Amino acid sequence: VLSNLDNKIYYLDIDRMKQVLINLIDNSFKFVNKNGNVNVIFNEGEDDLKIVVEDNGCGISKSDLPRVKEKFYKGANSKSQNGIGLSICEEIVNLHNGYLDIVSEEGKMTRITILIPNIRETDV
Repeated sequence: VLSNLDNKIYYLDIDRMKQVLINLIDNSFKFVNKNGNVNVIFNEGEDDLKIVVEDNGCGISKSDLPRVKEKFYKGANSKSQNGIGLSICEEIVNLHNGYLDIVSEEGKMTRITILIPNIRETDV
């Protein structure tokens, strides 16, 4: 876990964001071999909190990638029981006015980036 956080204010539902992180980290560990790496990185930009969960596992196929956030969708390499994990993660991030993006190369890596806007005093 790498962190570069300042003292900005973020209004988050801690339990729901914890659910998102647990799901994403768990997914990463499912798809890396015993010598694989899973990285969780926290950074702050000027206007947002950026959380990245990345691994060097099997990746997501190009045909599956556009659909992996759909409810009940299970890709070809799915180890999911019900196919709703990523859709729930995206819903939770969206409820925080955030954005969830997935970049993946089959056989190489997957990187999931979450952006959550910070709250300025003028926004409160």
